Amino acid sequence: MVGLPFPSLLALLLAFALETAAQGAQGDKSGEKIIDGAPCPGGSHPWQVALLRGDELHCGGVLLSERWVATAAHCMMDPDVPTGTMVGLPFPSLLALLLAFALETAAQGAQGDKSGEKIIDGAPCPGGSHPWQVALLRGDELHCGGVLLSERWVATAAHCMMDEYNVQVGSDTLGDRKAQKIKASKSFRHPSYSTQTHVNDIMLVKLSRTVRMSSTVKKINLPRRCEPPGTTCTVSGWGTTTSPDVTFPTQLMCTDVKLISPGDCRKVYKDMLGDSMLCAGIPDSKTNTCNGDSGGPLVCKGTLQGLVSWGTFPCGQPNDPGVYTQVCKYVKWINDTMKRH
Repeated sequence: MVGLPFPSLLALLLAFALETAAQGAQGDKSGEKIIDGAPCPGGSHPWQVALLRGDELHCGGVLLSERWVATAAHCMMDPDVPTGTMVGLPFPSLLALLLAFALETAAQGAQGDKSGEKIIDGAPCPGGSHPWQVALLRGDELHCGGVLLSERWVATAAHCMMDEYNVQVGSDTLGDRKAQKIKASKSFRHPSYSTQTHVNDIMLVKLSRTVRMSSTVKKINLPRRCEPPGTTCTVSGWGTTTSPDVTFPTQLMCTDVKLISPGDCRKVYKDMLGDSMLCAGIPDSKTNTCNGDSGGPLVCKGTLQGLVSWGTFPCGQPNDPGVYTQVCKYVKWINDTMKRH
């Protein structure tokens, strides 16, 4: 899957899960209602799916595309699938806040903004302006973004963890045959990363061989200090340019955002915001990151200050800032990990 940057997506799914939980979890065959409901008009929910254990109902689900279905994480039946392939359920306060948001905006959100060719409300990056940008690929498909730290190391989000992936460097165009594509040899999640709260959402990926540095392949500078609120920064990625419908560009997209103080960000996200998280956005603007941008760089004054972590869904809601891992608080861990391995 494309890396799921936004745990709040689960809030929308929870709304769906709450609607069907009594029937799915209890397996109540005594009536033909959810609870105090009625049969749906025929064909009115063409996106509805049923997850079956053999021929028995196990859970509900919803069709996202020709190949993809969304359901609740607790419906997982295969205990051998590594937890790194899923975004864990956030803690209850996160679900409560974002469930309220999802219910409030579901009707308009289902329409989707198809007006632009953007990150969300962004534009194509100037050619060669982000030589440190990388794409983490599952085969040839986009999985997450990332940023080049050295000839052998890439930083990305911990929730982008996979068993194996390729890394594309040296081009703003996905699938460019002139780009360097290198296999990842090993991944190092932060040891205190939480799949539930997404605290410490940072991971280092060691490449199987060194990249060839050039005018289009350069490492990013790690920060010496944390930048203050109000600083203008640029975020980049190949994530979807529309939401909730998805449209993935081939060209690298950029948008400028400003750092937001923790106090102002907590007015939106309450206790979801951890001390190592950083918020950025533009007041009253839709500009933001979205699915597929996870792990990509937030660059301020030429230094890496953030890695795309999560945000609200649908993406691009005015005054809902994007949330990033605050890299300035991990410089020692980054340097120590690269030295040890």
